[in-house]
Amino acid sequence: MNCEQGLREFNPITQKRKYIVGIYATDGVETAYQDYNLTFQDYLNEVVGKRFEPTIEFSLTATHRPLRDWLDKGEEIDFMYTDTGIYSCIGTEVGAQALATTVARLKSRGREYELDMFAGTMMVLANNREINSVADLKDKVIAAGNFFDFAGAQAQFYVMDKNGVDFVVDPKQVIFTANNRDTVQGILDGRWDVGFVRTGQVERTINPATGDFIDPDLFKVIGPRIHIMDDGTLFPFLHTTPVFPEWPLAARNHVDRVVSEEVAAALINFGSHARIGEAIDNCREKATTSDEQNVCDTMPPTYFDPKARCDTTRELAELAFMAGKAGFHSNFRPPKSHFEVRTMQQDAGFIIKDEYGDWHCERADTLYDGIFCPEGHFKVRRDEFSINVKRLGNHAQKDTPAIANHVSRPLKLAYIHPRPARSQPWYRTLSEIVVVPRWTFAGQ
Repeated sequence: MNCEQGLREFNPITQKRKYIVGIYATDGVETAYQDYNLTFQDYLNEVVGKRFEPTIEFSLTATHRPLRDWLDKGEEIDFMYTDTGIYSCIGTEVGAQALATTVARLKSRGREYELDMFAGTMMVLANNREINSVADLKDKVIAAGNFFDFAGAQAQFYVMDKNGVDFVVDPKQVIFTANNRDTVQGILDGRWDVGFVRTGQVERTINPATGDFIDPDLFKVIGPRIHIMDDGTLFPFLHTTPVFPEWPLAARNHVDRVVSEEVAAALINFGSHARIGEAIDNCREKATTSDEQNVCDTMPPTYFDPKARCDTTRELAELAFMAGKAGFHSNFRPPKSHFEVRTMQQDAGFIIKDEYGDWHCERADTLYDGIFCPEGHFKVRRDEFSINVKRLGNHAQKDTPAIANHVSRPLKLAYIHPRPARSQPWYRTLSEIVVVPRWTFAGQ
C-alpha cells in the first residue's frame, strides 16, 4: 500500500480545528505568502485537513522577526518553517520537533539540482578587484539580512571571526536589510560593497528592471569553498561558510502527535504527487493537436506514471507541482540532524547560557541592544549611537538599520567578562558603558 486510506476521528481534547504555520519571511512578508501559501496552506488543507472527520484547517502567517513575534510576544504558532538557525534557537528555548527537511530545487550554471543542504555566501561584484578575501572586508560596507539570519548574517560573522575580522569593529558599516533580495540588488546598485546571502539566493532573485532572474555571473564569492555531497557529487554553489541542513518544517511541542504524523507524511509524499503534476505540465507543453491536449487534460495519474500513488489525483498532483515551483522545492525528506548548527551557534556566542543556567538565543528589542563588542571595546551610550547612525551618510537608507564602525571605541579600563550580575556592586558604576560578553568562537 503506497497511500493513506480512511479518515481519522477528530479529538477535540488534544487537537485543534485550525493550525497556524509560521513562515520566516527572509525576502519580505508578501513574498513569503507568494512562495509558500500553496505548500503550507492549500496542500496541507487538501492532504492533511481532509484526513480528519470533521476536517481541520491550516493557515499561514509570516514575519521577519520570528523569535520576537513567536516566542517573546507569544503569538499563536503551531508549525514553523524557518531557516536552520532559527529552528535551532526555537528548539533550544521552547522545544520543537523537525518533521521534514526541504529538498530545494535550484538552478546553477544551466543545470537543475535537488538539494537538502545550503550555505552562506559573501558576494561582491565580479569586477570588484579590491575585495578578494575575508580580510579585505575591513573598512568596507556590508549588507546582511537580519542579525539573527543564519545563512544571511550569523554564519558569515562566524567565518569573519575565524579569519580575524570582527563584524562590529572592522567594517566601515554593516547594514541589515531584512530582505535578502534587497541585499542582492544593493550589490548591483552599488549601495554596498559586500552582500551576505544564502546559496541560491541570486538564482531566485528577479531584477525589477528586466523581470528576469539575475545573472549569477555578475558576482563573485569571497573565500569560496567546495563540498562533496553524500552521493559523491560536488555541491553546485560556491559558498563561504560550512554547509548546513536546508529549512525544516517543525512542530511546537503542544501539537498533537497524530496531527504531526499526518503533516510529516504529507510532506514526505509531496514529491510523489508533484512529479505527476510536472508530467502533466510537460505533456501540455509538448501537445501539438487538440487530441493530444485532451489526453493531457483528462488522463488519470497512472497514465503518466504507472507507479503513481493511489491517493494521487490530477488536482492534487497539479497543486503539488505548482506549490513546489512557487517555493523552489521539489520534495521534503525525513529531518536532518541540526547538532552541528547548534554547536556553531553556541561556539559563536549566538546561543548563550544565562545566570539561571537556561540557554537562549541572543536577540534585542533594538539594533543597539543586539550589538556585541569584541574584547578591548565597549559600546557607546545609546544616544551617542543614535547620533552616529544618523551621520552615516549616503549608504544609510530610510528605515534600514545600520552599524557604523564607530559604535565601539577602545576600552582602556579592564574588560569585564562575562556580563556582570546586577547583584555585584560595580555593575551600577559601569552601567553607562554597557559592557557585553565577548564573542567566543571554536578554535580560539
